[in-house]
Amino acid sequence: MVIDNRGNLHAPQGTPDGGRFQSRPGGGADDVEPPAPAPTPSAVRRKWGREEIRAQTLALSDPEASDPSFDDRRTELLRQVRDDIGAFRPMTARDVYDEVMRTGGATWDPFEERAPQVGFCFSPYEQYSRPVPTPAGSDELEAVMDGYIRDHEAVLREDGNYLGLWNQEDRGTLWLDVSTVDDDAGRVRDACLKHDQIAFFDLQTKTEVTVDENATSGQGA
Repeated sequence: MVIDNRGNLHAPQGTPDGGRFQSRPGGGADDVEPPAPAPTPSAVRRKWGREEIRAQTLALSDPEASDPSFDDRRTELLRQVRDDIGAFRPMTARDVYDEVMRTGGATWDPFEERAPQVGFCFSPYEQYSRPVPTPAGSDELEAVMDGYIRDHEAVLREDGNYLGLWNQEDRGTLWLDVSTVDDDAGRVRDACLKHDQIAFFDLQTKTEVTVDENATSGQGA
């Protein structure tokens, strides 16, 4: 039932035709249109197949893909894989050493012993950045992390914060900091520029994305 423009309650006149009600001969002027049709499939985000995800991951792993023009593609890759791989994976303190040696860094929740699997990691806390000689093994790294966690436990326990590690291999230096994770590459790039950071880490491609190689704060010190 509908209310016409004279305030009368009745069934709409006319017959459906192409999604609109057309007046039949003799019909009144108060015929109404049905609700708007549902969006066409082309208006819905297209789901990438495995081959496309693999190809995009490979392309975005190239150091040349650090250019800001690739940020939208990075964010779209995150959206494509997020539902399939889950937000976190278990990671113990001993696992952190293997992760740092394999990928050059790690983002770790030391209280829940887990690591985020999707997102873009960066540090907005340049004042908490700490360089140490790259540990020779997992036991040495655990001792270094224990000391850092004791010194910065309050901020590390804040929602959304993690212990971040970055191995500057050419200098034999491991950097520890308080990191956070965001799901928009462009927003993270802006934050890195604001906080004078060299780069952010793309968890989807497991690669570092250079923002400003001349940055001097935090890891650039």
